[in-house]
Amino acid sequence: MQGQIFSLLCVSLFALLVMLQYCLRSLGSSHRKMVLRDYGFCYGQAVIFSALLSVHSFWLTLGVCITAILLFTLQWGNAVSLRFFGIKANRHMLQTAVTGVGGLVDETAEVAGKVFADIKLPALWFLGVMCIALWCFATPLYVGAGFVALYILVLNVLTKSKLDRVTSILWLVAIAVFEGLFLWLQTTWLPYIPDVLSYGLFLWLSLALVTLYVYQYFFSENVFFILPCLIKQQFVDEKLSLEVLQHPPQLSEVDAKLAAVNLNALKPSAEHGLCEGASVVLITVESLSDFYFTAQEQRELMPFFTELKAQGISSQQHISPSALTNNALRAIYAGAYARETAYPHMQHLQQMGYQTGFLTSQRTSEFNLDAILTQIGFEHIIDNASLSGGKLKRMPDNEFFPKAFDALTNVIDLQKPFFIHLMNNQTHGPYFTYEEKLSDRKQRYLQAIKESDAQMKRLVDKIKNQNNNVMIIYTGDHGESFGEEGYMSHANAVIGPQIQVPFVLQHAKLAAKTCDFSSHFDLLPTVFDLLGKPYDYEVLGNSLYVPNDMPHCFAYCETRMGNTPSSFCMVTPMKKIYFDRHLANYQIRDSRDKVLQNLTGEQYDYYLKFLLQCLHKRQLIYK
Repeated sequence: MQGQIFSLLCVSLFALLVMLQYCLRSLGSSHRKMVLRDYGFCYGQAVIFSALLSVHSFWLTLGVCITAILLFTLQWGNAVSLRFFGIKANRHMLQTAVTGVGGLVDETAEVAGKVFADIKLPALWFLGVMCIALWCFATPLYVGAGFVALYILVLNVLTKSKLDRVTSILWLVAIAVFEGLFLWLQTTWLPYIPDVLSYGLFLWLSLALVTLYVYQYFFSENVFFILPCLIKQQFVDEKLSLEVLQHPPQLSEVDAKLAAVNLNALKPSAEHGLCEGASVVLITVESLSDFYFTAQEQRELMPFFTELKAQGISSQQHISPSALTNNALRAIYAGAYARETAYPHMQHLQQMGYQTGFLTSQRTSEFNLDAILTQIGFEHIIDNASLSGGKLKRMPDNEFFPKAFDALTNVIDLQKPFFIHLMNNQTHGPYFTYEEKLSDRKQRYLQAIKESDAQMKRLVDKIKNQNNNVMIIYTGDHGESFGEEGYMSHANAVIGPQIQVPFVLQHAKLAAKTCDFSSHFDLLPTVFDLLGKPYDYEVLGNSLYVPNDMPHCFAYCETRMGNTPSSFCMVTPMKKIYFDRHLANYQIRDSRDKVLQNLTGEQYDYYLKFLLQCLHKRQLIYK
């Protein structure tokens, strides 16, 4: 009887560990309540671990502990991937990453290395003591107590806990409960439980908290200790109530217009048909943010982009609706947010007799880009895999684009009207540089922008040598983060660095002009206006040469929380209504992300209802 109770206790202990592991796995993704199969999974894994550890074999115990460490490492990597890249480390993504997807392996190693550097002192300290305990005592339960401490330690770190009062009380209560449970069992039911177990558990957990406090005190600027505690989000399915959508609140006239999805056919401008007959080259530089250089620095880093502004229209604030390439392409070619959609802009181009091609130094099989391009309807797709013969070794941009031009001329007659979309890979993390090797991540990114700008100029010059009547659009698919508000990479937030990108549309017949605000939805409507090719279907976006009395754009991230994106906002030239559910930031900001007002009380309720309507009307609420 006592042995059965003792085994049940072991199972319960490891069930707790596996449940924490499960919560780590879901960190940053769509949060939902655990259902019966989830508890069954946790309990089943706990039974296996407990059964193995109940066998007093040093080598078996060592193997179980190593397995636990490996499992935990996988969860740690998954949490890092979700936090920084907005990507779940599931089977598909792991398989893609192994093949060297778009530099993801290199970037993950670089960022994960920095993450590990942030926690390596306390983590290595605990691992070292655990290994000594394992070697000296080979006591499974004593080592298990160490794992409890390590889980708590890294759980705090991975959730970016500030170790505030609530968090500290939570873990102190956990210590008291465990300690009380063991002492009660020791004095009543199981008097043979060794003292080292109960006191050892108390020692491990106490030292975990003390170490965290000391580490936080000396490294308070560490990114993991400056953001709110997200522990509650792991256990609670925080869905936003949609009841308000059944009886929409009374919004102001302005906000009601912003919340609405205004679909329009093309409205011709005074410049309608000015560039009739021109071919089109659309350049979307990967991860090109508009936040990291002044006007002077932009001229130095992007001389080709600056040159184009002398004969075209540019924007002071150009928004990508989502900081993910696939979503950005949907916005450009579909004029819509929905994933399941038609792509009327491409159909219109082909009906106009334009040859269409997509040329990218990325591999379109990665991240389902090939499926998106096929749905859009490009006639010709030239990517890294097609030119490198499917080799595992990736062809660098400076080698790819010269060869790509020759491949392009084999399938597209540049003497006839064409629409070609160019997208590079060099400025995607971990950012490749060829002229100058740099170790600093951000400096390498800026150097990659400079080299890519020159590469795009060389390619466009080759195209213009065969057809000088070319309209050039130069922008970024989305931006990039370098630690702002704790975010790295892209797709996981709607902060300015991720959604605001440079933009210019140039043609020899156009005069220099600057508009205050634009978005990816406006790109092809402006092209069709200048080409003199109106359309009668209705989409989001307008020609930038048509006055817009209410410019705005709704932006959302790819990571989820509950039934909505974890971060979303409404952007206008003057302000940004910003909701970040992960970090509990609900604010009014300016165009450069300066916080103008924190939303609380009635204002929070009003803007939450406003943004819920925005999400609902754009089909961005998840079921």
